[in-house]
Amino acid sequence: MKNLVIGNTSQLSRYFPEDYIKISSRNIDVNFLKQTKWDAVYLCFAEQRTYLANSPDQSISELFWSTNFNKTKELVEDLQPVCNKIVYYSTAELWNKCNGPVQIGMPFLYHENHYTSSKHKITEELSNKIKYPKVSVAYPFNFNSVYRSDQYLFGKIFKSIQENKKISIGDTDYYRELLHPKMVVDGSIRLTEVGKDAIIGSGRLVHIGDFIRKLYGFFKLNYNDLVEQSNIQPSVYRSNIFYSAVPVHEYTENFLFDLLTQELKQ
Repeated sequence: MKNLVIGNTSQLSRYFPEDYIKISSRNIDVNFLKQTKWDAVYLCFAEQRTYLANSPDQSISELFWSTNFNKTKELVEDLQPVCNKIVYYSTAELWNKCNGPVQIGMPFLYHENHYTSSKHKITEELSNKIKYPKVSVAYPFNFNSVYRSDQYLFGKIFKSIQENKKISIGDTDYYRELLHPKMVVDGSIRLTEVGKDAIIGSGRLVHIGDFIRKLYGFFKLNYNDLVEQSNIQPSVYRSNIFYSAVPVHEYTENFLFDLLTQELKQ
C-alpha cells in the first residue's frame, strides 16, 4: 500500500523513503486523495515560525491557529476513513517549562505563544482515541538540518559555516535535546501500532554553545572570527532542562554530529 507525506517542503519530508508520495500542504485535492487507500499518512506541515510566535499581530495569531488547528483537524477527518494510520507531529515543547525527564501522560507545562498554544489545542483534540482511533501523536524534540531556515539559530550557524560568513547570535549557554530530522522520521515510521503515541527524542542533553563551536572546529573555521554574541538575553531554556525519559541507544551526540557534518560537507 502507498504511504503519503503532506508537507513536501518541510525538513522532515526530505528524509522519508523515496517511494513515499510527497505532496504540498497547499491547495490539497482532498477528493483525489480519498480515491486511494493509504497505509500511513504523515502530517508534516505546520505553522512553526517560532520567531513570529509572540507577535501581537492578530493576523499572525490567526495564521497559527488556522493552520495548526483548523486545517490539521479537517485533513485528519477527511483522510482517516481511507488510511490505516495517521502520524501527527506535535512537539515536545509542550513540556518546555518542566525539569528532568518527560514522558507520555505527564501534564503539559510550557511557555505560551501562538505556536505552543495552537499545538496544545490540536494535540488534545487528536489524542481523543474514540474520535481519532487511527491517529498516533508524535512529540519530537528540536531537530535541525541543512534545510533549516536561517531565521533559526542552527540555520544561521549552518549558513555561516557553508558561506564562511560572519553572524550575530544570542545566548547559547544552555542544554537541550537535539535531533536530526532523520531521527524523527525513523522514529515515527517505527510507530507501527495504530493509535500509539510516542515522544521522539534521544534522552540526552547537548550543550548548545559547545556543540556549535565543535561544528566550526570540524570545518577548521575560527568561531571567534565568525560568531558575535552581543546584548545577550538569557535563553528561556536556561531555567528549564527537560529531556525524553526513554533514551535511544543509537541517538548519541556523536551520531547527530556526524549526520550534520556529512550534510554540510555536501
